[in-house]
Amino acid sequence: MTQPLASRVCPELPVADVAAAADWYRNVLGAVPVWTWLSEFGAVRIGDAELYLVRTPARRPISCYLHVPDVDAVHTHAVSVLGSDASPGGAVEEALADREWAMREFVLRDPWGNRLRVGQPLRLVQETPGYVPHMDDPRVP
Repeated sequence: MTQPLASRVCPELPVADVAAAADWYRNVLGAVPVWTWLSEFGAVRIGDAELYLVRTPARRPISCYLHVPDVDAVHTHAVSVLGSDASPGGAVEEALADREWAMREFVLRDPWGNRLRVGQPLRLVQETPGYVPHMDDPRVP
């Protein structure tokens, strides 16, 4: 196969209220609401990433990774919003730290239980002990 099957991944986050979720992501992460379909489905964009918000409160929460260019700034903003008197719910679940897998990151939990690990690389992943490239990866020389 010469063409990849997909060009991007958009995780679907189960929420109880699409509009409230779009507001939460806008307030906490600076997301831009992109579209909604009735009150059942919507999307927000954070940089190049798009998160789908799906009104399915009975579904289990999910976890995804959000790469950002300045994790310290994102963390500072999220903590200031979540720690305010007008907090929209959710929490920083794991503190900002440099991880052994060469990422500086923290974990954010939204009010519906979804977990977002937010981070940026500390150095090239290839320089990290334990890194093993897959031979089918076109980025491997």
